[in-house]
Amino acid sequence: MILLLFALCDVQPAIDAVNAGRIAEGERILEEALVRCPDDPVVLREFAGLRFRQNRWEESETLAEKAVDVDPELEWAWDVMGSSRYLMGDRMGALEAWNRIGRPVVDGDLLTPARIERLEAEARLQPTVARARAEYRPTPGGGAEVEIHLLHLPTHPFTRLQLPLHVARAATLSGDFQGTVGSSALRVEGHESEVRASFAHPSTFRWEAEWSDHRESERRSASVHYLRPRLTLRMGIDRWESTHARAGVGVRLGPVRAEADGWSGGFVRTSLTAMGSTGERWEIRGRGGVVLVSEDAPPDLEPRFGAGPSATHLFRAVGVHPETSRLHGGLELIRWEGPFGIATFIDAMESDIAVGAGVRFDQIRLDLAYADRWRLSIGVYSAGG
Repeated sequence: MILLLFALCDVQPAIDAVNAGRIAEGERILEEALVRCPDDPVVLREFAGLRFRQNRWEESETLAEKAVDVDPELEWAWDVMGSSRYLMGDRMGALEAWNRIGRPVVDGDLLTPARIERLEAEARLQPTVARARAEYRPTPGGGAEVEIHLLHLPTHPFTRLQLPLHVARAATLSGDFQGTVGSSALRVEGHESEVRASFAHPSTFRWEAEWSDHRESERRSASVHYLRPRLTLRMGIDRWESTHARAGVGVRLGPVRAEADGWSGGFVRTSLTAMGSTGERWEIRGRGGVVLVSEDAPPDLEPRFGAGPSATHLFRAVGVHPETSRLHGGLELIRWEGPFGIATFIDAMESDIAVGAGVRFDQIRLDLAYADRWRLSIGVYSAGG
């Protein structure tokens, strides 16, 4: 009886026929075997594989599902099911099937639907992003390549009717990862203080009001040198996926600047920066500091290293994008001839070092830097950050 059942459900002749190119013969044998053995997982698996080979993906998915219902340990049936779903455009369903056999693996971890959703949610926290979609492509060996496609918000605030109190567009910032961010400011200056209202766009929105005490001066008494600190108080509203009230304080004493900001969402950012320069014809410029951001903070609050105006910290060998690095610094030597200068420099970002050289015209710089690859950048030099 067992031998008779085995003969009725034997799929080897069908496999041999298909491998020999006799597809129609193999299909006929499998159809007959499926009629005799409708619940045999091997028959279902092989028939699913044939339908997949014929690009009949809906049928191959259905047959593979029936096969794993009978025997959940059939890895090849799970693979056929996932591949069929992927080719029909069901990317999440494909991952659910492939995950049952431990695929695909990206950066050492299983790529799951939940991980895809998390990547999209993190991308939507960027201030210029309206929508984000993560796509993946399977690679040989059970891996995958992941790409995140971003739809950015309009680059001009008038398109979003978010400029009721602004009279000028002060600056436009751009970055490889952040997209385009513009900011406008209205300032009222007194003899020793300044009040500034600013607005950043096209982030979902960010309002900020700032008061600064400009009374920073030096007094000398005998051999004692005093510096009066400059104090800045900030408050505002930021919105990522939700709205948060913001308050901050900054203190600057000579070349040292300390800042701390907190949001109603419970996350904070603090920084300590020192910068300065010395010399005239031969000038040395140096900077260094540390940035600390709470783990639950939006990625927009992370320091952005790069050479463009969107960068919060100068590192001329990479484009502008958020980094988890906290320590930063740099040293630059410039030989001036009037408004023109020749410079060599070192930029540091944690353990990453970039070296390079460039030319200067007043505060305009043209630099060529190398870390893991060469990068050419042009911009307005700022010793900060």
